[in-house]
Parts: sequence; C-alpha cells; structure tokens
Amino acid sequence: MIDNSSTPSHPVVPDLSAFTSTATNTIAAVNPGPSWSNLRKASPTTGTSHDSNDKTLRLPNELRAALLQLSLPEIDTLTPHPVPGVCRSYVARLYALRQVSASWRDIIDGTPTLWSIVSSTTPIQIVAACLSRSETCPLLIHYGGYEARKMMTMKERESFLQFFDLTNPHRHRWAVAWLEIVPDFAVDFFNAATPLLHTVKLISIGSRATLQPNPTTPSDTAFGNEIKLLHNVELRGGPANWGLGHFRGLRSWSMMELLGDGLTTQHILGVLQENPLLEVLKMDELNIRIHPDDTTLLTPISLPRLTSIILRGLKGDAVDHILRRIRTPIDMIHRFSIAVWSWGRLDPIKLLTDVLASWSPAFQRAHRSSGGSKFCLSALGTFYWIANGIQTEFSLYFFGLKAVTGVQWMADILSQTDQPGPGTSVECWSTVLESAETMNILGSTEKITRLDAHMRHNEESMQILLQALSDPTRPAFPWLETLNLDGLRWGMGSIVNMIQARFTDNRTGVARLPKLRIEVVSLNPEWWFGNQPIKRQIIDLNTVKTISALNGVERLHFGTLSGQDGMLGVVWSDELGEPTWG
Repeated sequence: MIDNSSTPSHPVVPDLSAFTSTATNTIAAVNPGPSWSNLRKASPTTGTSHDSNDKTLRLPNELRAALLQLSLPEIDTLTPHPVPGVCRSYVARLYALRQVSASWRDIIDGTPTLWSIVSSTTPIQIVAACLSRSETCPLLIHYGGYEARKMMTMKERESFLQFFDLTNPHRHRWAVAWLEIVPDFAVDFFNAATPLLHTVKLISIGSRATLQPNPTTPSDTAFGNEIKLLHNVELRGGPANWGLGHFRGLRSWSMMELLGDGLTTQHILGVLQENPLLEVLKMDELNIRIHPDDTTLLTPISLPRLTSIILRGLKGDAVDHILRRIRTPIDMIHRFSIAVWSWGRLDPIKLLTDVLASWSPAFQRAHRSSGGSKFCLSALGTFYWIANGIQTEFSLYFFGLKAVTGVQWMADILSQTDQPGPGTSVECWSTVLESAETMNILGSTEKITRLDAHMRHNEESMQILLQALSDPTRPAFPWLETLNLDGLRWGMGSIVNMIQARFTDNRTGVARLPKLRIEVVSLNPEWWFGNQPIKRQIIDLNTVKTISALNGVERLHFGTLSGQDGMLGVVWSDELGEPTWG
C-alpha cells in the first residue's frame, strides 16, 4: 500500500489548475459525492479525509491504475475523423483525477503508461512532465489542434521546433506520430531511428509555402524509408514525395490530397506487392501517372486480408490499373468505394464491364445486408450507386457517363443473383426521365421499390413518367411501393388518372401490383434566370381525399422541403379565387 504522507520520488508535476478546471464533470462521474470546488480546496499533497472513504484503497495498485485508464478518453488515430481535442482532453482529465486524493495522485504519478500521450495542445511544462513520467513507455506524439491551425507560418515553425526539441531525445520511444500541421522539413524526423514507430498520421492544412518540398532535398528522398515496423500510414495534403516510401509490413495505407505528380502506378503497385498483409487501402484526390511499361502490370497482387478499398478522385485509368491487379477474397471486402471524375485514356465502359464486374459479388452482398441500395441519375451526366450497411457498404460515383449506361450496368448486376433480395431506390431528374431508352430499362428493372422523381421546370418529363406508370399492358416499375414526386408543379389530375389506369380491375396478364405510398413535395417558389417565380402548387383537401380513396393508394403524404410535412392550412387559391385548405 502506498504511504499517502510520503513525497513521491517522481519529478513534480506543475500545478496548472486553469488547465484542469474544465474536467469538473469527470471528477463527478468518477467519484460521485464531493463537489469539484470542495475537491479543489483539499490539496492532495497534504492528504485528505477522502482517502479514508476511498474503497479502492483495498485494490492492488495495478488494478486501480487499470480502472483509472478506463476513465480516460480513448484515442484512436486510425478513425477517419478523430475527436477534436481528444489528446488535450486526455491529459486534462488525467490532471483532474490527480486532485481527487493523495492516493490517486500517487497511483497516477507512479504509472508510466498513463503519461504516454504527449501533445502540443497542452502547456509546454506538461509536455515535459509527460515525457518524464512516461519513463520508458512507448509514446503517442501529437502536434496540432485548433490553436496550431490558426498560427502564422513563422510562429508555427517556432512552435514545431520547440515541441520537437523536447520530444526528439525520446524518438526511440515514438510509437504513434500524429501531426496535424507539418512544415516542409518535418519529414526528416522520420528518416532517422524510430524503432518502435508503427503508426504515422501526417496532415498538412491548405497549400502554404511551408508545405512545398524542400528544394535542397534530393528528388529521390521519400518518407519512411528507414522505418522498419510501420503498420499504419495516413498522409494528407503534403508533397507527392511523401508517398514514395518503400513501406513494409503495412496494415493500413491512406494517401489523400498529395500535391504534385510524382506518384506512378509502378510505385503504387510495387508497395502493394510488398505488403501482403494490407487490410485498408485508401487513395483520395491523387494525381497518379500511368507507368509506360505495361509489362510490370501483369502479375496479380494477392492481398488476402484486404477488407476496405477506397479509390476516390483518381483518374479512371489509374483506378483501372490498380483494381485489375488486386486479388482478394470477395467475402472479405466490407467497404468498397470508387469515385471517378475524369477518365484519362480509359474507355469508361471497360472499367464497368471488365473490371468492376469481377467485384459485383461484393456489391450484391452489401445490397442484401444493407436492406437495399440507392441508385441516382442526375442531369449532369453523373450517376452513383450506394448501399450503407452496418457491416458492409459500397459507394460508386462516376461522372461523364450516359444515364442509360449506368442504368443498364446496375440492372445487369442485380439480375446476376438468384437469391431474392431487398429493393432498390432510384432517384432521377427530369432530363433523365425524357430518355425513352433509359425509362424502358429502369421501368423493367427488377426490385425497384422506390422512385424519387425530381421535376423542376419541364412538365413534359412528368407526363412521360406518369404515362409509363399507367401503361395498361406493361406498367413501368411493377415492384414500385413508394413514389416520391418532387417539384414545383405536379398536375394532380394527371396523378389521379395514372393511379386509376395503373390499378384498373380490367387489367389482364399482369401480376398484381403493390399498393403505392405517394409522396408529393412542393418546393418553395424560386426565381429562375430573371423570370417571375413559379407559384407553389396548392393541393386542396378535396383532392387529397380523392387520391387517398383511390384503389391502389396505401397512403398519400405531402409537404415541402422546409420540414412542414403533412401540414394543412387555410390558404388563398388564385386559381379558385377563394380560400381553400392546402
């Protein structure tokens, strides 16, 4: 048992009461009873009556330290968006816990693992204290935070150097390096001995002068060449030569928004070839040049543990080169995300039919496990297909393709499985609806259970859709359950006629159609190229009652995009010249 009256042999930690004043709720949660103000009055250096009431004194010191560790914030640098200020919160809570009692203080001060978080967001005295009290433990080195992001360039350099003057002598203990602001010379710190370093997260903000490659640095200098045990790498916003390291033993490899064009498919594929244990591959907004020697692209790359593939903002030809080489069990893939905004020299059809076709079982599995998927066709030549499940998900975004190409591709993939699955939601804009070929494929695609149709200023597209839905011999979307009509002027009379024709009792040779849930969303009036705004459509109560009573209508829902769904009120109708419900 620790003698509470004795003076600890560790260096004295500075009493920064202002730094710990934000942890009031932590003290109350860990030890209900005495208020924070009362605990502040009782100095742990002299012993308090709180020790006599502390039931944890009966526990072994190791167990008490473990319980204290559980009360501190968890820091996970591998998440895409770590909690802002989590390192500062960790150290602040640690200091607050020291003030509970003398025995708590001595347990904390005598447990080096509790002091292994070293962050520039804390006062420099606390940085020194954490380095001292952590003794020989591996360290998480964090530089950045909101305050650092607002610094001017010279102050940022001075702050960076001051912080690393303290941490550099402990570089042999670095295990995690999380740097949210990285000057151009910072990469040199990682090309020296860091035997324990396994995770690096380098983030540069903006396109500052300090982020440009050092002109005195040789062109073949790359990040991480001297690191032997690197398992997790995330590089964001720095020069392209950051990504030229010859990594070994990677589990997670993320490169985002690197500046310049120094990356090639030869290097990317070479790193993949040398890291067979890779589990997460993420590349976002990179300019990857295609290596001219295609013979280097023939050997398959086996990645049996790969679970996540994210290739966004790359040219289509780079995506094509990478995906063609990867071999991994499809059942292992839990996240698959592709976004292509330009295609380079690649024919887009080849990516869809030759490359992505081999990954279609992953899309089908995510579609089933997510309870369905959503397919969107916009008027700008963009389509995407997504399914977001708890365990599996995929997202595919492609710009510059014809709508009919995307629709046919999706329909082919969904038709490849014999297992009955959940429905698909389709969202499309008015210009898409005007294509007879696109409408024919969409209307006959199996298991489209929801259709969101956006009509802005072209009523012709509305009529094309309603006519397809009311075809007496072959009604479009035979599995449709929800019809969402989003626009300024949907003709309610045309909707009534469509419902009556779709659900007529005289229909023959057609399977029974499911009842429709109809959602009519009327947008707020808006100006359009200097013209007078189109008046918002008013749905009077009699029309609501008429549609709701029709055969085949399960429910009618109407409202606006401003959140006033389903509200009725007395409004003035210019068409009727009298007040009406709407």
